[in-house]
Amino acid sequence: MKRWQTVFALVVALPLLCAAPRPHAKSPKQPSGEGDAFVLAQIAKANERLARTGLKIAVEQIEFFTIGGGRPSNRIHQQPFRWVANDPRRLADGDRITYLVDQSDVATASGLSSAQTEAAIDRALDTWQSERCLKKVGLVKRPDTGDDPDIFDGLLGFGDIGNPFLADIVEAGWLPRAFFEAAGGPGSGRGILAFTITFIFTDDNDVPTDINGDN
Repeated sequence: MKRWQTVFALVVALPLLCAAPRPHAKSPKQPSGEGDAFVLAQIAKANERLARTGLKIAVEQIEFFTIGGGRPSNRIHQQPFRWVANDPRRLADGDRITYLVDQSDVATASGLSSAQTEAAIDRALDTWQSERCLKKVGLVKRPDTGDDPDIFDGLLGFGDIGNPFLADIVEAGWLPRAFFEAAGGPGSGRGILAFTITFIFTDDNDVPTDINGDN
């Protein structure tokens, strides 16, 4: 990643399937949970819009990677989440995890080409694959077909709401400082290097699902 002063940074979206909600679990649309009040409010607004799309997904967590501030986490629920093998809703590749690099946004303002940044992302995923925690889980790259794989940019007014089911992990590219200000609040664009959005699947009542019954 280039210097953060270029005002572009990487944002990654991960559609996930969550564990079963407790009986008192709240809808992801409600502005509750733990984290920064501004970010939680943005999550609530995003989920209100997502509920109207009929996609049956919701933003569950936003995790920032910042200069000098660690990785502040903002989330709705306090329960674990799991990838579910063979989930047809995300076009799962068995028990493997798929990823996609959005080539439309991976060139940087500092002059790096899409080919250069995509190659760097691929090397990073190769490094992750070599870790012991993924010893029994394969990472598979899916090609960028030209379809919009990004969701959160459209929810903040920086694009359209794309197709969230093209890959489990979407490397969504380098976006302008204003995008990070919109996500994290005034001044955030000076300190946020990158952030990850975790999505979950929901039912008709906006409650997180548990299709494999593992609680």
